[in-house]
Amino acid sequence: MAIMLEAFKGSSIELPVTLAAFYGFRRSEVLGLKWSAIDFKNNTITVSHTVSRAKIDRKTQLILKNRTKNKSSFRSLPLIPQVKRMLMRVRDKQKRNQKTCKKQYNTDFFGIHLCG
Repeated sequence: MAIMLEAFKGSSIELPVTLAAFYGFRRSEVLGLKWSAIDFKNNTITVSHTVSRAKIDRKTQLILKNRTKNKSSFRSLPLIPQVKRMLMRVRDKQKRNQKTCKKQYNTDFFGIHLCG
């Protein structure tokens, strides 16, 4: 696992790969993570949303669900210190980008999805 994490270090998919590696999250769970799922004070991460892709009328569309695959998939886990530091860096970068880009910044998912 260390070799894989090192290979993705600094890349645009470092966070999703790290979340999948440390927590065993499905791709749809990683993409569905929202900032509201991260509790920095109590050091928890909660899986409660998913994002997947489907072909509808021969067009690929994103399917956002405010639920998980099944009831047991909804879960809260301890926030690992290494992941917490990474999340804080990503959050700070998103805020800096928004400040730099001002009105041109796409806020459709800002403050909502972590990876996207």
